[in-house]
Amino acid sequence: LPNPVKKIIFAKIHRIFGGNLRFVACGGAPLDINVGKNWMRAGIPVIEGYGATEVTAVATMNILGKIKLGSAGKPIDQVQIKIGEDKEIIIAGPSLSSGYFNDPERTKAAFTKDGYRTGDIGEFDKDGFLHIKGRDVFKIVLPGGEKVFVEDLENVISADTRIKEVCVVAKRLPDGDKIFAYFILKPGVTENLRQVVSEINEKLESKQQILDYDLWNSEDFPRTHTLKLDRK
Repeated sequence: LPNPVKKIIFAKIHRIFGGNLRFVACGGAPLDINVGKNWMRAGIPVIEGYGATEVTAVATMNILGKIKLGSAGKPIDQVQIKIGEDKEIIIAGPSLSSGYFNDPERTKAAFTKDGYRTGDIGEFDKDGFLHIKGRDVFKIVLPGGEKVFVEDLENVISADTRIKEVCVVAKRLPDGDKIFAYFILKPGVTENLRQVVSEINEKLESKQQILDYDLWNSEDFPRTHTLKLDRK
């Protein structure tokens, strides 16, 4: 339906936000695509973007009228993005920082002649929209060489209504990594964790199977200062 019609149907929701909310901008962490769809269905567009402090916050963005949920949008004016080795996202342009203050070693590693090495893994689709796969430092390389990104697993796992929080990490072994998941279940869940994981594995690819797991013994996971999961 056109947005004007949605605004009539969902007038109560629009009144809660003052009646003049044109869109919601989202960045900093992956957006659950179902959350985005619900906002869009109510007639409130969700504009996802992507960037980093090192590039003055914003590098790519969706725009009104050309939104592709689940993507980080397209590069903004004067910003160039390359996909480097191992699909690492490299950003260049006039908004790029000159480096880290009093830290030449980190500066040399991150700022190259091609631009800023983000450490994020991504790819462009056929329409030129950037899709973020995950952080290179947290990817899991299985003994057979397959690469798994923890964010992909967590998106599927979080859709299960019994899961309050999940954190997937790599258990480092001599012959390769092993997928390990910590779970925090919602109050009142009666199924044991083995049953929950078994049902979740049915929705995951063969290489993504969770074979090792445990319950986390606190109400929340450790967090960074930006409230992201502190996997380290």
